[in-house]
Amino acid sequence: MVLAALVASCGSVRYYSQAVWGGADVLVKRKPIDRLLEPGRGQVLSAATRERLGLSQEIRDFASRELGLPDNRSYRSYADLGRPYAVWNVVATPRLSLEPKTWCYPFAGCAAYRGYFNERAARRHGDRLAAGGESIYGSDDSDERKLARKAELFRALPSRYRRGLVPAWRAAGDDAGGESNLGGWLSRLNNADLVSVATYSDLVPAFLALLERSAGDLPAFYAEVERLSGLLPEERRRELGDGAGR
Repeated sequence: MVLAALVASCGSVRYYSQAVWGGADVLVKRKPIDRLLEPGRGQVLSAATRERLGLSQEIRDFASRELGLPDNRSYRSYADLGRPYAVWNVVATPRLSLEPKTWCYPFAGCAAYRGYFNERAARRHGDRLAAGGESIYGSDDSDERKLARKAELFRALPSRYRRGLVPAWRAAGDDAGGESNLGGWLSRLNNADLVSVATYSDLVPAFLALLERSAGDLPAFYAEVERLSGLLPEERRRELGDGAGR
């Protein structure tokens, strides 16, 4: 027990250390976007980056002007980190469950992912979680039968997507047929992927219903969302009602 506690403690120290240094690196390298877009600074950024940053500021202005969101410094700075992603998130679930593993952090609360500023560190942590095994939720079927059925369903998803959704999208006028990279993603799908999507989409119906109850008044909607954020998770789900999903 003592050894396990020490190992867990060392792992936590390493995690928070990389989080602190990674966050500090972003802060040191960030620059105000409005200054980067000033005339005469074209040599600092590529044309594609300048275009994207310019679009980001138009979207940011729209959010405050039309959607009533705070007009502050959020999304007003840019850091060139020299890598394709700022953070890699690790999401984990049991093999036969969509209930994610959660991690709790000081001040920030609990989340269904663990963020790393280094891809190799994220993959190492993911490998350790995979090697650690999975608790299985109960049912009348054996674990073997459930796993076989799950594998069968996952294998069928790409072909069902191509036969069903792609023709429907094309018939609706989408020249690309909605394909993009979704087919490839479906071929690699696992429970953690589903959870990562659910984290951001699970409550969308509930919030749409809340917006409707607010008669489309965005400030009133934001105020109600802020009130809900102060409730315990069980109370929040209960107030959001049937639209809250699982």
